[in-house]
Amino acid sequence: MMEKLKTEFKKSQHKFVQLDRTDTTAIYQKYLIIDKSQFPSSYEVFKIKVREECEFNNYNYPKTELMPSNEDFGRTAFSFKDKQKAFDCFEELKLDLKQKDDNVLDIDGFKLRNYPEKNACVVTKDGKLVKNPKSILVKIYCEKFNKPIEEIEKMTMKELSIGIFKNETV
Repeated sequence: MMEKLKTEFKKSQHKFVQLDRTDTTAIYQKYLIIDKSQFPSSYEVFKIKVREECEFNNYNYPKTELMPSNEDFGRTAFSFKDKQKAFDCFEELKLDLKQKDDNVLDIDGFKLRNYPEKNACVVTKDGKLVKNPKSILVKIYCEKFNKPIEEIEKMTMKELSIGIFKNETV
């Protein structure tokens, strides 16, 4: 049986409280603890890592969900001061992990994942979410339809992604 992430825990001078989660993604509010007071400091959003069952030094470790390491931040884990931005990121990470292959385009090493039901497109590279995907979509759109950037720079991400997936210009 896999050990799940705790819904609330303390680490160093911080308290973490789980706000929401799926099987693969979680969002926590982080509080700074000073004396006996707690001060909200940030939100942490991440893909849940899983350590498989293993044996080390004659001890059997069970399959366990893990919090992200410092090295995961910027790739599969993100920290925000703004609650709305944190929840937006949480929604993107949830979508990214549930994506079906029939709505994925692989262009120049970028994977574009289309979510027609949400009118959204997520861009990843090497399995990592691209933080500002509009510039990537503009580049791909320009190349695909042989359009100058001046013609399309005011298009929204939604318009760009729909055009790319439907293979038509706007």
